[in-house]
Amino acid sequence: GVNWVKMSNGITDTAITEMYVKDNLIFASTLFGNIFRSTDDGKNWTSVNSGLNNTWIRCYAEIGNDILAGTDDGVYRSTSDGVNWFKLNPGFDGRTITSIQTEKSIIYTTSSDSGFHLSTDNGSSWIPRNSGLVSRNLTTMCIKGNKFWVNDYGNAPYYSTDQGLNWIRYTYGLFYSPANENYVSGPGYLYSGTGLGVFRLSDSTILNINNSNIISSGKKYYLYQNFPNPFNSSTRISYFLETNSFVSLKIYDMLGKEIKTMVSEYQDQGNHNKSFNSGDLASGIYFYKIEINGPGENRYIQTKRMVLLK
Repeated sequence: GVNWVKMSNGITDTAITEMYVKDNLIFASTLFGNIFRSTDDGKNWTSVNSGLNNTWIRCYAEIGNDILAGTDDGVYRSTSDGVNWFKLNPGFDGRTITSIQTEKSIIYTTSSDSGFHLSTDNGSSWIPRNSGLVSRNLTTMCIKGNKFWVNDYGNAPYYSTDQGLNWIRYTYGLFYSPANENYVSGPGYLYSGTGLGVFRLSDSTILNINNSNIISSGKKYYLYQNFPNPFNSSTRISYFLETNSFVSLKIYDMLGKEIKTMVSEYQDQGNHNKSFNSGDLASGIYFYKIEINGPGENRYIQTKRMVLLK
């Protein structure tokens, strides 16, 4: 990572959101639903979109020799190294797939609106498994040792030891920050990228986790990064209140002009989220600012940036 060289010859849409490598093939998918493939280590790229209907690809996986793609319109499969794609099970139409993994012949998915699913018949049918989850807005998944991990956006990580039949919340050491978008399984550890930095769990801790050692960590006010970001129509803004407080949440443009007031009211302690729709706003950088006035001298002010791409 010390030196980087731009390799984009043939890529006509440079808003790259996800990349994937299969053998000697490299895939780059974009915010606007394009996929480009390189067969020469990234020197040249060609479009491979047949059958995808310009949907945003968020994640990839392999099953056998085939490629799976999780999109904003369900799961697609390619049996031709990405040249042609077809949709699996129309029952997933319109669902945003945020992560996809395979284990032998089983496909596992998480989505932002319908939670955790698995398929044992190559995607012909899908089984929902969401018992114990607070919501169905899952942003990522990882299989580590004997446990499945997912992140329920705004409600921190959950794990399952029975392929998702039951989910148990686990926040020990995470300081009430949800793992925003990713887990990485490395030698000896599970790493979690969050709104408060990178956290890790050792393999020995993971193996020894049980219901009796799950405890809550200290709480605090916090404004999370919006998800998704960048976004092209709507995005979700989440925040946590330590106590019942008065909350002001506003959107601003690059010049500091107020675009919209999202919240201006007294709210109860806990996790909250608001959906922001861009409407007729132009592509560009915008800011959202929260001001929290709690009891006594408790006050919290934070501003974060978000990117609108249309």
